[in-house]
Amino acid sequence: MTQTIDIPLIGGRVALNVRVRDVATAKAAMEIAGGACLFGFLVREYSSVDAAVEAIQAVQASVDRISVGLGEGDPTQWRAALEVAVRTRPVHLNQPFACAGYSAGYLRGAGNQRTVVNALVNPGSTPGKVIIATGPAGREWGRRQGPTEVPAEEAMAYLRDASVFSVKLFPLRCREAVHHVRAVARAAASAGIPLIEPTGGITPDNLAIILEAALAEGVSVMPHLYGALLSGDGELDIQKFRRCVAIARTVTGKA
Repeated sequence: MTQTIDIPLIGGRVALNVRVRDVATAKAAMEIAGGACLFGFLVREYSSVDAAVEAIQAVQASVDRISVGLGEGDPTQWRAALEVAVRTRPVHLNQPFACAGYSAGYLRGAGNQRTVVNALVNPGSTPGKVIIATGPAGREWGRRQGPTEVPAEEAMAYLRDASVFSVKLFPLRCREAVHHVRAVARAAASAGIPLIEPTGGITPDNLAIILEAALAEGVSVMPHLYGALLSGDGELDIQKFRRCVAIARTVTGKA
C-alpha cells in the first residue's frame, strides 16, 4: 500500500503549503499555482473544534485544498486536529510522529481514503539523525531526559510500518537545514515514502536549495511557507507567493 497527495503538483513533484485568510486570496493562489497548493488551518488558533471546522468549511466550500495543522507542531493539539479532519475530510493532516499511524488508520476506518497524514520529526544534532519524540508524552520525556536521536532510515521504516506516507521535518531554522532535508529525503525514498514536508525558516530566498535537495533524492516535496509569505495584515502576499511558484517551476524544470 502507498498513498500520494491527490492534487496537481508543479512539475509533477512540488506543492506549496501556505496560509490564507479569505476565499478570494485562496482562489488567486490556486490560479497562480495551477492548483498545486494547500492552505493551512492551525487548530491551536481556534477556541474549539467547532470553531475550526466552521472556518475551514467556509473556505472549503469554494476551494478544496485544506491542510489541517497543529500550530508550531504543538503535540497537545493532535486529537483536536484529528477530530477536525474527521469532520472536514481535508486533503492533508499534520500530526506528531507517534500519533500519525493511529490518525491515518482512524481516518481510513471511517471511510476516508483521501486525507494524507504526515508525521512530524525534528532535525537531530547532525544531518541523518532525527528526533521522533514529537508527541505529547514523548516531548515531555525529551525535555526531562534529553531527546533521543535515531537514524532517519530507522524513523522512515517505522512510518512505513504504520502506513504513513509523508514526513514533516520541522523546524529548519539551522545552518545545516539543506543537509537535513537531503538526508531525510534520501531515507524517505529508500523506505518508499513519497512525500517530505520541510517546514520552518523557509523563505523565497532559500526555497530553491531546499527543493533541489529533496528532489535530487527522488521524492516529492511540499514546503510549508507560512510567516515568510504573509503581508502586514496577516494575509498571503500574492507577489511573494507568485515568486515561490516561479522558483518551484524553475527547479522542477532542472530536476
